[in-house]
Amino acid sequence: MPIEIRKVIRPLRLSEFAQEYGEETLDVWVNPPRGRRAEYALAAFLSRSGVARLEVPVTEESPDLDEEARAKLVAQVAEGNDGVFAYFADLWSQGQDASKHLGAAEVKDFAVRCMEEDQALWSFLVKRTLALIEEHRSGEKKG
Repeated sequence: MPIEIRKVIRPLRLSEFAQEYGEETLDVWVNPPRGRRAEYALAAFLSRSGVARLEVPVTEESPDLDEEARAKLVAQVAEGNDGVFAYFADLWSQGQDASKHLGAAEVKDFAVRCMEEDQALWSFLVKRTLALIEEHRSGEKKG
């Protein structure tokens, strides 16, 4: 008898970040397939490596980028960021309550708001989401 592999959803309690969020939760899909995780890894790499290159100080050994090279890196970062936002939109939109589902554009808008208002919130959500996935993958006991 084959066993159907189901999506496993776990709550991420925002009160773990700050008690002011009360009982608010985000439903996180903690067992995305390997291919989906690999897409995220590539997107995150594109984003991070592009940003790192754009932030390299200008020196004799590392001259300033020409316009074309800079434009390519900016496009690379945008492509990576879009992949990251799509990944988290997918992870955070698998719960039963469809009113809590998010599209990639909504996640991007939220991330931008967080960067302006509370960077720690975005960092917490990303790190805690990835930790929930790792806890599931490693078989750690869940609540």
